[in-house]
Amino acid sequence: MRASRVAEGNDQAIEPSHRAKGQPVTAVVPRFRCIQEPNGSWQVWDDAEDQPAALGNTVLVERSFESATSACSILNRIYDGDFQLKVRSTRGGPSRSL
Repeated sequence: MRASRVAEGNDQAIEPSHRAKGQPVTAVVPRFRCIQEPNGSWQVWDDAEDQPAALGNTVLVERSFESATSACSILNRIYDGDFQLKVRSTRGGPSRSL
């Protein structure tokens, strides 16, 4: 059963950061979105799989709003290929992206 309310801002079109200058903006529908469950908690919904999302072995249901929106943002960034892992050198050198 789908929840009744969608977190504001999670259902809006976003612009990919890798869009070339001068290219038209195209709407991208995020794969993951936060929806409120009937008991007031939140879950992250995976529209591609039509079921609650999972991160690792954890199904993202019955979460606080903050936890759900954070997980949703991370999952959408990973899915969109816009997530860069920053590695800090243990020898005091500068951080680098992978």
